[in-house]
Amino acid sequence: MKLLVNGDTDSAKLAESVQRMFSEQLTGALGTTGEGGPNVCTIYYAHNKGFIWFTSQEATRHVSALRHDPTVALCIWQRPEVWGSALFGLQLTCVATEVVDESDARLGLDALHARFPGTRTSLPELSSVVGRSRKTALVRLELKEGVLIDESNLGARTFVSFRWDR
Repeated sequence: MKLLVNGDTDSAKLAESVQRMFSEQLTGALGTTGEGGPNVCTIYYAHNKGFIWFTSQEATRHVSALRHDPTVALCIWQRPEVWGSALFGLQLTCVATEVVDESDARLGLDALHARFPGTRTSLPELSSVVGRSRKTALVRLELKEGVLIDESNLGARTFVSFRWDR
């Protein structure tokens, strides 16, 4: 998977900043649009092989919404210590897929187990997220495009647009 930059920013620097964001932050704000209107929720996520993985309860408003419209937004950021500090954040457009295939579920669970060891207890088996007995939805976000601000590495007020080429 390759990042394609809109503009003259060094693609290697961009890729480094994006990977650092995915590695350093544990949560993001997921935006969905459903029959009840827009909704934002916080998710714990794992990033692996160009996808974002997360779980949620089946009955949540955002799972219902992404079943209705799979285009979602994800915002991940590092909280600044004080106003005026260097900003570091990602705004992403993604396509959400509820995982129903066991091989995809294994990839997602492996990513979540590696990042959050406690999920080995709460989501120990594929049946936790796939099949009739599941209580938890496993969701894969395919990354489409984004905007990065990394003022420490790219300069003040530098917003870089990019997209993923698969």
